[in-house]
Amino acid sequence: MIRFLLVALMLIISEHVCAQSADKVNPDNPPQFLGGMNNYRKYVGDNLNWTQSQLTVEGKVYVEFVVEKDGGISESKVIKGLCKSCDDEALRLIKDMPKWSPGTIRGKPKRWRMVLPIEFKL
Repeated sequence: MIRFLLVALMLIISEHVCAQSADKVNPDNPPQFLGGMNNYRKYVGDNLNWTQSQLTVEGKVYVEFVVEKDGGISESKVIKGLCKSCDDEALRLIKDMPKWSPGTIRGKPKRWRMVLPIEFKL
């Protein structure tokens, strides 16, 4: 009898937990480059300008920026660079990006701080 009650109690508890989990919808959505990360990589590939002095440099420049509530980009800065000319080019790419789909928290647009790499590869 005790086993039966324990099993019944466990079923009731697990059913309640599963019902709560199904009701919850993730309300937080990070910003998205329009068309996704494949379009981001295409944008970088199509718009990256290397000068003669950069042709011997390979690596990644990491740029931090804020996606504003309207999808615009602000507060961009290099947080890990390669050389001055590569860093400047990475910043130019980020600043010239088209607007993103803004991120939301609980369904409301919010500012999001992002870090993305710009790869310089021969």
